[in-house]
Amino acid sequence: MKEKLEKLQEMIGYQFKDPGLLTHALTHSSYANEHKKDKAVCNERLEFLGDAVLGAIVAELLYKFFPKKDEGFLTRVRSKVVSRESLNELAINIGLDKAVVAKSDISRNKHIYGDVFEAFIGAMFLDQGFVNTKRFIEKFIFPNFFDIKDLVTIDTNYKSRLIEWGQKNKVDIHFQTD
Repeated sequence: MKEKLEKLQEMIGYQFKDPGLLTHALTHSSYANEHKKDKAVCNERLEFLGDAVLGAIVAELLYKFFPKKDEGFLTRVRSKVVSRESLNELAINIGLDKAVVAKSDISRNKHIYGDVFEAFIGAMFLDQGFVNTKRFIEKFIFPNFFDIKDLVTIDTNYKSRLIEWGQKNKVDIHFQTD
């Protein structure tokens, strides 16, 4: 495991002061459950923290990148960046998928990788603070994995767009699921 962690850190160009935080971020709850470990050893709390930190950093970067755009636009673009699909792909691209510690059959489910990425960001935040975490996202993640032009032009959140249209045109929109 130590070799895996060192290789991962080398690949992403970020060295943890406390490698235990990285191990914690990569430990899925399925592993803790299967090995009768305390729930505290899994990455769910770090995922919670990383989600908030990532959201704040992405919001600030977009706010600065698009100085003339309104809140709705910024919200839509941020939701694309931090979407489960986007974070899953990002985690795989930076190699987190190869380092996840999980129950063997669950590690094939790509949906967990976005959670691991958020836990990774939470661990990075605890390890070296907001400024260094932001620097990592700004210098490594954004230029290498996101094309801002694509994020702006491709919109797949049709429900939100319909709700916005309804609000703008004073039309009540209701959704019913059966």
